Amino acid sequence: MEDPEEKTSFVETETVSLTIFQIPFRLQKETLKIHEMPRLCAIVICLCGLCGTVTLFMREAIAFHGFNLRWIPVLVVFVTSVQYSVVYLNLSMGGWGAAKSRFWCDVKIMFVRGFNTIRTLGRFLSMTLLFAFLTFILGAPPACILYVGLLVVIAEWQIGIVENQNQYDQTIHEKFTNEQGELCLESLHTYQVKHPNQSVVWSPFVISCLIKTWTITCLFLTSELSKQWIFATPLIVCVLLWSYILPSVLDFMYLKNVCTFVQLELYRMVSDIIFLSLIVMFSLV
Repeated sequence: MEDPEEKTSFVETETVSLTIFQIPFRLQKETLKIHEMPRLCAIVICLCGLCGTVTLFMREAIAFHGFNLRWIPVLVVFVTSVQYSVVYLNLSMGGWGAAKSRFWCDVKIMFVRGFNTIRTLGRFLSMTLLFAFLTFILGAPPACILYVGLLVVIAEWQIGIVENQNQYDQTIHEKFTNEQGELCLESLHTYQVKHPNQSVVWSPFVISCLIKTWTITCLFLTSELSKQWIFATPLIVCVLLWSYILPSVLDFMYLKNVCTFVQLELYRMVSDIIFLSLIVMFSLV
């Protein structure tokens, strides 16, 4: 029986087109490389944060114990930009540490196996800030912030467990690289399409959804919509779409093998660019 690990090249076989919303996804004429999207996200989201910072000083502050609440969406944007910058630096430096050492961080292997620890760590902070922002918009008691933050961290931790417990059976990334040593996402996507996970662990996903559903329900039950936010309703919708609805749908599609991990990450990157920009824009009006 042939061992797939013995193959040295996967690029030579017929590839499955990498699509987003049924549209072929490429930034250049050549196949999509792993470093292109994190670099694009880091630049676009950072520019969004800079524009938001400049605009923020021209808007009336919405103060809470001396802190301008308009800073929270801008901080979320910068945290996400740092997250993508770290991913890009890791890819540019060929990973950090060694496979046999205690510390080993290689984004290429993460994508091949189907998890992203850097995203999980980044979302601990960005999601906590965003749910705190949602708490202020809904006018929930300030005492809820610590409680909400703890629940959000646990929910995001469970999503990280989902990825770690449903990894692809693959440990080598060289077979998906081109002559320049760049990881080709179309080749990796092809492998993940042809080798779906046969046994899927659902419990962490269910726990995460239940925690977020409970948290959001409690916020709405104890809320009194703040009149300080002109676009409060669009803000709430965008926050819920980015932090709760869309991630739940995408993770469900991934666990049902409707999309691969490569597609899942691309959907996440596109949603980060779109919804974080909208959240900053509505919060500064």
